[in-house]
Amino acid sequence: MGMPTLGKSRWIGNYISPDISGNPDPQNFKIIKTKTIGQNSLIYMNFPDCKNCEGDKILLINGMIAKEVRKLKKIDPHFTEELSTLEAFVVCRFHPSNMGWNLGVFMLRYLGGK
Repeated sequence: MGMPTLGKSRWIGNYISPDISGNPDPQNFKIIKTKTIGQNSLIYMNFPDCKNCEGDKILLINGMIAKEVRKLKKIDPHFTEELSTLEAFVVCRFHPSNMGWNLGVFMLRYLGGK
């Protein structure tokens, strides 16, 4: 009765709601802004299904220029070591704000040697 459950749904009174976890759907995103230095890219993007920070994420992606990232059909903003050759390798995430973007650019320049 009213107790949340683990998994894909939760109890609300006598009603079971659908999954409202707010996790980003890796196949539902919009790229807002990019910056590339060398073979690394900083990507400001939005995941409309994500509840925290209104779905905005700033990701530092290793080994892909922005043009390649824009062609991807799936980008998971979480860190993982199990990637296919068609996925982005996220090495850093930054707070989705001007300061976060500026810190990301700083890191991008550091990694790119500029």
